[in-house]
Amino acid sequence: MPDLAGGLLLTLCVGSAVYGLTQAPGHGWSSAYVLSAAGVTVLAGVATVLRALRHQRPALRLDLFRSRPFAVASAVSLMYGTALFTTMLLGVLFMTDAWNYSALEAGLAMTPAALVTAVVGIGTGRLPVALTPRAMVAAGSALVAASTAVLALLIDTEPHFWTLWLPAGTVMGVGVGMATVGISSAAALSAPPQHFAAATGMVMAARQVGGGLGIAATAVIVAEAGGAGAEPYAAVYWFATAAGLAAALGGLALHVTDPHPPTPPAATGRALATTRTLEGDHR
Repeated sequence: MPDLAGGLLLTLCVGSAVYGLTQAPGHGWSSAYVLSAAGVTVLAGVATVLRALRHQRPALRLDLFRSRPFAVASAVSLMYGTALFTTMLLGVLFMTDAWNYSALEAGLAMTPAALVTAVVGIGTGRLPVALTPRAMVAAGSALVAASTAVLALLIDTEPHFWTLWLPAGTVMGVGVGMATVGISSAAALSAPPQHFAAATGMVMAARQVGGGLGIAATAVIVAEAGGAGAEPYAAVYWFATAAGLAAALGGLALHVTDPHPPTPPAATGRALATTRTLEGDHR
């Protein structure tokens, strides 16, 4: 049976870490809230690892990390999730606060980037020249980092949707589409076929964990940055830029190959001819 207890322990580990980060600005880093959350995070993390080592079907597949490509893909997914979820949340917060957009207007303003992401994600697999996961992750994450850096430099309390937000969002959408496909491909190619589902699920989980930690960090940065207007949001965009650059650098370290490459048509023909010859000789 699936390791439900291990899953709960892993959830407790991540949840307590997020809770401690979000409580730190209001209660202080040395408060009982934060120290208790840190203690629970450590204990739950150790318990998760120990259970994973003993359970036949653990929630956390530590054996997959013996594959260097999978370990790199997981780390990249974590950093990419940090950048992605941070910018998704921050965009709405910034536009409703600094630009006085309504929630509906902010949602509509985020839509073009989402549409571009979908188009790029679908179109990447239909290109005449196949892109490697390494190229997609590195280039896509770099585009995400570039777009957040531009926003960090140029945003202010004066709305600039057409001249700033839409172009930056379009570039970000392209980057998100490429990086998402690249990371998923890297996960699929870095594990044996029988562990495909587990590898893909764990890499996706790493992205969600990065997203949770990124959102918690957003709350901390906005509270600690001080200043008025767009300054706290610019600080968070710089944080997202650092996470995106880390994902891009990690992408450069991705070296995965298809363990079951398709057989070239010519080779298939030769194999069939050889088989028929052998069958004729046998007869």
